[in-house]
Amino acid sequence: MPLEWLVDASFVVRAERALEQLGGELTEGPALCPLPPSELTEDDWIDVEGGPRHASDATPACISRSAVPLTHPERVVFGEDGITKGDVVAYYAAVADRMLPHLRGRPLTLERFRKTIADGGFYQQGRPEHFPGYVPRIDVVRASGEIGHHPGCDSADALVFLANQGVLTFHGWAAREPDLEHPDRLVLDLDPADEDFASVRRAAFALRDVLEDRGVHGLPLLTGSRGLHVIVPLDGSSDWEELMAWTKELGAALVKTAPKELTRAFYKSQRRGRLYVDTGRARRGHTAVIPWTVRGRPGAPVAAPITWAELENPLLHARSFTLRTALDRPADPWRPTA
Repeated sequence: MPLEWLVDASFVVRAERALEQLGGELTEGPALCPLPPSELTEDDWIDVEGGPRHASDATPACISRSAVPLTHPERVVFGEDGITKGDVVAYYAAVADRMLPHLRGRPLTLERFRKTIADGGFYQQGRPEHFPGYVPRIDVVRASGEIGHHPGCDSADALVFLANQGVLTFHGWAAREPDLEHPDRLVLDLDPADEDFASVRRAAFALRDVLEDRGVHGLPLLTGSRGLHVIVPLDGSSDWEELMAWTKELGAALVKTAPKELTRAFYKSQRRGRLYVDTGRARRGHTAVIPWTVRGRPGAPVAAPITWAELENPLLHARSFTLRTALDRPADPWRPTA
């Protein structure tokens, strides 16, 4: 095969360095393929053998067992940072084991970027027919009675394929198959009026107290944007209507702790600089960012699971962890408390 068909050398070097840090290596075998599909032969595949994993992970796993063509890995997505599409795909291959438990079975809305983040992206809810069979189709009954076909993601192959399609950010329902009418998590969104993360920190700890007063434990997630999500695992016994009623009660109780700083007002003109306590993600069909997903903001920040102890750090903010640093974190900071 001509050398010019090989993947951009800088991408290979970056991938090798990343995998070396994670205890893996590039070897021959069926997996990520940065070559034109029409030019592929059996000898042209490269594999993430053993699965790039964090050193704290106990068991090995293969990130991808089938051929996933990778196109245009050299295309720059984050212009100011020099982060390419190849870097994004390599990140999702490496983070798959951490991210898939949060993705499986959930109807997804995909945030795609065909050029750079400065050029803007678009949202996609439908699953095109040309997607390969390993990208699940999740059928959703809409309010109109029509059936919507959402994409899902339950394998590393699907995650890598979608990243290669320009998907940067994954947004998911709060319910998953086989029961989309009974959510398995509640997402409470703390959205500041500006970049003041100190107000987010205060609201988050007040919300933790509100939840613990009710015998419930929440898990903090840096959004990679400006705010923080507190995720409450649910047992799936409540339907959407019941969850929404409880969520409104939680939101009202939280605002009551600091009414001059917090509000549930939907319209920005009514918030008057106060932090917005968004309870709307408890509604059927609404989505929230999936843990470990990349955000379309300078620096390639990641929606990072954290602990309550970490949140006490005054230097921490919503974009503290990025595509380049997220894999240095523990694979599951929530495990001791989830």
